[in-house]
Amino acid sequence: MVERTTSAPLGYTASIRPGLWQRLKRMGAPRGWTYPWMFSCGWLALYAFKNLGFRWSCAVVGLFVVGQAILALLTTWNSNWDRALHARWRRRYQSYYRAG
Repeated sequence: MVERTTSAPLGYTASIRPGLWQRLKRMGAPRGWTYPWMFSCGWLALYAFKNLGFRWSCAVVGLFVVGQAILALLTTWNSNWDRALHARWRRRYQSYYRAG
């Protein structure tokens, strides 16, 4: 009988994708919050640039940076802050489990 000369595992191996066990983030915040925030600020910046001038569009870009920093800080504080907020506002867990 022939013995194996390598220590590689037998069969097919594949790495586990981080998206299966980690939150998908973009610029430090959850993707579901980052993309709508980015697109709305981008649209508002273009609108401000066209109608109000360059300074107002720079102000909107600054608003984006501050808002994104707040989202990123919330995510570092608690990675599931948006799920907890949704559960508190929409599902009304507290009133459902309150006794009496």
